[in-house]
Amino acid sequence: MVLRALPLALLTLLVLLPQGAAAETTARIIVQRDSGLSASERAGIRADVGGELVDILSVPRTEVIEVPRARLASALRELRNNSDVALAQRDRPVRAASNDPEFGKLWGLHNTGQPAYNFNGTSTYTGTGDADIDLPEAWTMSSGTGITVAVVDSGVKANHPDLSGRLLSGRDWVDGGAPEDEDGHGTHVTGTIVANRDNGLGIAGVAPRASVTPLRVLDENGFGWTSDVVDAFQVAGEQGIRVVNASLGFVGPDDLERQVIADHPNTLYVTAAGNAGEDNDDAEVAEYPCSYTLVNVLCVAATNANDAKPAFSNYGENSVDVFAPGLGILSTANTGGYAVMSGTSMATPHVAGIAALLLARNRSLSTTQLKSVIINTVDQRSSLTPISVSNGRVNARAALASVPANRDGDGLGDDSDACPDQAGPLAGCPDADHDGIPDSADNCPTVANSGQQNTDGRADGGDVCDRDRDNDGRPDTSDACPTVYAVTANGCLPPPPPNRDRDGRIDAIDACPTEYALTKDGCPLAALTGLSTKPRKRGVRRSVVVKASTSRAARVRILLQRKKGRKWVKVKRRTLASQRNRVQLTVKRLKRGRHRIVVAVYSNAGLGGSATRYFKVR
Repeated sequence: MVLRALPLALLTLLVLLPQGAAAETTARIIVQRDSGLSASERAGIRADVGGELVDILSVPRTEVIEVPRARLASALRELRNNSDVALAQRDRPVRAASNDPEFGKLWGLHNTGQPAYNFNGTSTYTGTGDADIDLPEAWTMSSGTGITVAVVDSGVKANHPDLSGRLLSGRDWVDGGAPEDEDGHGTHVTGTIVANRDNGLGIAGVAPRASVTPLRVLDENGFGWTSDVVDAFQVAGEQGIRVVNASLGFVGPDDLERQVIADHPNTLYVTAAGNAGEDNDDAEVAEYPCSYTLVNVLCVAATNANDAKPAFSNYGENSVDVFAPGLGILSTANTGGYAVMSGTSMATPHVAGIAALLLARNRSLSTTQLKSVIINTVDQRSSLTPISVSNGRVNARAALASVPANRDGDGLGDDSDACPDQAGPLAGCPDADHDGIPDSADNCPTVANSGQQNTDGRADGGDVCDRDRDNDGRPDTSDACPTVYAVTANGCLPPPPPNRDRDGRIDAIDACPTEYALTKDGCPLAALTGLSTKPRKRGVRRSVVVKASTSRAARVRILLQRKKGRKWVKVKRRTLASQRNRVQLTVKRLKRGRHRIVVAVYSNAGLGGSATRYFKVR
C-alpha cells in the first residue's frame, strides 16, 4: 500500500560524524600510563613505538601521541604489551556540524519541537522534543559504511544529486534495463536510508555512508506483481544482502513469498505495516509480508512528530514489531528535488537505515540479534501501548549503544582491535600463514615461519618465501601442482562438479540437470503452446472463457482489457498456476465492445513468452 503527498521544494540542517582519515600519513593514539613514571621513562615509551607527543590531556597520566599510519597496528600491539601502559587506543576524528540545509525539517531524525509537516505537506503542526530516533547521537557510533540495503520498490532516480555515490547497480522487473523510478515512491524511500550527509544539499539519510541496490517491482502507478516481489526477495537473499526494505504489501499471505523469506535467514526483511488504520492481528485484514511470523521479518508502523499513531497506520500487538516516523516525511523525489510523503512506507526505511548502522558497527550480528536489538531498544510510549510487540518507537542511539563496536566482525571490539577494519586472530589482525606473526609485520605472510629466519638462503635475505611459480600462495616445495594456480589444501584444482547437461550450471544447483538451458534455474523456459477465448452470452449476461496451455509447469498471467475510446482499460488481472500445463479463467459481467486478452508465461527459469488475443462482446 502506498500513501502519497504533494512534492515539496528543498529543505533542512544536520549534525555530526567522524570521517576516516585513510589518506593521512600519520595516526594518533591515546596512551594512559601507570603512575610514577619519570619524564625520561614516558619519552622512552613513545620512542619505542616511533611516536611523538601531540597533547597532554587533563585526564590523569594520559597523553596523545602520533605515529606513522603504517605503524598503527604494531604500535598499538607494543603499547598494550608494555607493563607500564594502562591503556592504548586509537584517537578518532570527530566532525562537529553538518551543512545539509534541510536537516532541521527532518523531525524524525532530530526533533526539537519544530514545526512538522502534516499528511500531504501543505501545513505544519508543532512536534514534541525528542520524539525522534536520536540520529545525531547515533552517528557518533556508525554511519553505515560498507553495508548494502536492497530497496524493493519502484526503482530510484539514479542521477539525483543527493544520492550520488550511494547507489549500486540494481534490476528492473517492470520494463527491464536500469531500475529508473517513474513513480517517486522508491526514490523517496531510498533517500531516507542513504541520502548523502555533509554535501551541502537537501537532506541526510539515516545511514548516509551505506549503499542501496534498487530492485524495481512497481510501475509508474505503484502497481506490481507478487511474483516479481518474491523474485526480488530471492535475488537479494542470494546476493547475501543483509537488509531488505519492502515498503509494500497486500492483504493475505502468499505461500511462495513466505517460503523465499524463510529460505534466507541471514537477510532481515524490513516491511511496512500498511496504511488502512486496521489491526494486523486480525487475519481478515492482515497486511503481508508484515504479518509473517518469521524471525527475519521486522514489521514497522508509523508515528507522527508527537510519538502518536496517525489514523492511517496499521498496528498489531502481535504482528507489528516497532513504530518509526512516518507522517509528513521529507525525502528525495524523482524530480531531482525533494517531496513530503506519508505512510508506513516512509516509516520502514528509518528502521532499515538503523539496521545498516548496526551492521556497520558490528558485522558479527546475526539477523536474529539485529532484529532483537532494534525491538528491545525502542523508546516505549503509552500512546503506542499495547499496539505493537515493542510498545515503542525505534531509537538509533540506544540500539547502537547496546552493541559493542566490531566493524570487521572478528569478535574483537574495535577499542582493543589493532586492525579494526581487517578480521584476524592476532589482536584482531590477519595472519594468513598462521605462524603467530600478523601479516603487516610478517616478512613472508603466505609461508609459516615464526622465527622469520631466511630459510631459503636467498641473497637479499628479506623474504623467506620459497619459489611459487603458479602464484597461488603455496610454495613449490609443498605444492602438489606447482604450475597450476589453486588455492586449495594441496595446491591442485579439484575435479569439476557434475554438469550432465553442460549448460554451465552444476547439477547440485540445476533444477533440470538433464536439460540444457541457460536460464536462472537451469530449466528450459515454459512456452505458451495454446490460447483461446470463447465469449458467451446468456440473456443479458456476457462472459468469456480464457484457456491457455503451456509446454511445462508455469505461472500464467492473464490481463483482460476493454477498449474505451482510444485506450485499453483493465477489466481483470489474474495470475494462475498451470495444472497439467493448462489454465482456465472465466470472467463474467462483461460489457459490450472490443476486448483483448494479454497472456504471459513465467516459471522459475524466467519469462517464457506472451501472446495477445482480440475479441468482441456483443
